[in-house]
Amino acid sequence: MTLLVSQRVRCIVLLHEGRPGPLSKDVRTHSAQLMVEGVYRPVGEVTEQVSGRRASPASIHRMINQGGRGGKLHAQLILGKWCCRREDFLDYIARQSAAALEARGVATDGGSPSEPPQLDCELAQAGLL
Repeated sequence: MTLLVSQRVRCIVLLHEGRPGPLSKDVRTHSAQLMVEGVYRPVGEVTEQVSGRRASPASIHRMINQGGRGGKLHAQLILGKWCCRREDFLDYIARQSAAALEARGVATDGGSPSEPPQLDCELAQAGLL
């Protein structure tokens, strides 16, 4: 038996021996229903909505499994695709940005930085700031 989810039609199809079979209620798992209802979307689609560019499969794997300074992306494997909520992706981006700014010495709480970032010093020396 194989379970397929059509994103265009938003329905679940159960294949039994290669042919569409009857759809039973036990096949509709909670995660499959969340994907069909639009709560969880494939990570590639979410990145495209937020940034305008679709993330590569390698980047998606890295965000979920390795993460970065700000932690990992909270995602679920639903019917063979990594899916997340838009809010989870935006939270991941915010954590990554805060960790990157903190590493450069830029205050993220609105206060003054502990030391000026190296790039700002170089730009000031060049007369561009």
